[in-house]
Amino acid sequence: IPTYSFVGAAIAALVSYSLLTIIGLYWTAGVIDIPWKQLSIAFGKTILAALLMGWVVLLTLPYFHYLIVVIIGAISYGVAALLFRVVDLTQLKRTYTMMRSK
Repeated sequence: IPTYSFVGAAIAALVSYSLLTIIGLYWTAGVIDIPWKQLSIAFGKTILAALLMGWVVLLTLPYFHYLIVVIIGAISYGVAALLFRVVDLTQLKRTYTMMRSK
């Protein structure tokens, strides 16, 4: 890790989690029927929202403190997720209600 620093650790984590996701999906497909087309569309929308958030973060980072950039990034991801219909307002309201009841 000292040779590649935190960037190497992040890449290793990304590769590991990606492989675990693929293996998990493959294993799950043997147990239940997975609607691959819907899953692919949802995954693509999620990646698109994440890329948009990354772009916003890269644009704002030189001008704001990193804590402010984190908040801006979270808001931009939430807005993109709503625009790309990764989540809808009904799901958000249900989640909020569940969190408030506990």
